[in-house]
Amino acid sequence: MQGRSEEEKVFARIPSRLDIHAYRRQYAQALYQQLSGLPLPPATGRLPRGILDEEAVLAVSRALGHNRRDVVLTYYLR
Repeated sequence: MQGRSEEEKVFARIPSRLDIHAYRRQYAQALYQQLSGLPLPPATGRLPRGILDEEAVLAVSRALGHNRRDVVLTYYLR
C-alpha cells in the first residue's frame, strides 16, 4: 500500500469464487497463535476457563476490524 492514497483500492476486483473468509480465518488463527504462543481453542464444546489469551483475542479482533470477541471466537478461531 506504500505510495498509494488511502482511497485507492488494493485490488481492482476480487473474483467471486475466491473464498475471502477462508483467508481471513487462516490469518486470524496464525495471528492468534503468534501473539499468544498457545494452540487454537477447541473447535467445539464449551471453552474451559483460562484456555484463551484474552489480549491476543482482542488484538485479532481489532486486526480484522470487528472489535468483538464473540465474532472472532465463533467464526475465526474455532
